[in-house]
Amino acid sequence: MWSIIHTMTTQQTDPQYKLRMPAELRDSLKEASKANNRSMNAEIVARLQQSFEVEHREAMYDDVPPKLMLKLLEGFRYQLMEQIKDGTAEPGFPHLDPDYVEIKTGSGDDDSGSKS
Repeated sequence: MWSIIHTMTTQQTDPQYKLRMPAELRDSLKEASKANNRSMNAEIVARLQQSFEVEHREAMYDDVPPKLMLKLLEGFRYQLMEQIKDGTAEPGFPHLDPDYVEIKTGSGDDDSGSKS
């Protein structure tokens, strides 16, 4: 029995961190972890990772030139309207046909939002 416990504990390599939190937050985490079928630790890690992914996605959108953003939005609008017409629309973002919106990233492109 000792060898099983010893093997399990020696495989853990992630650093530990002692954390204090309000009891209400702990209760919410406990409920969420049960709903998501994972440990409270896994729930905390997943939520922390997700928060950094959201920050990264938001930062990416901040770097998109307005003219390019308008092209993308028009592409999504067009594809959604087509999917509504043919009855294939689903919740969420429509599939964006890459042939409809041409995205150029070369230095000769003017996607700064200024009018040509």
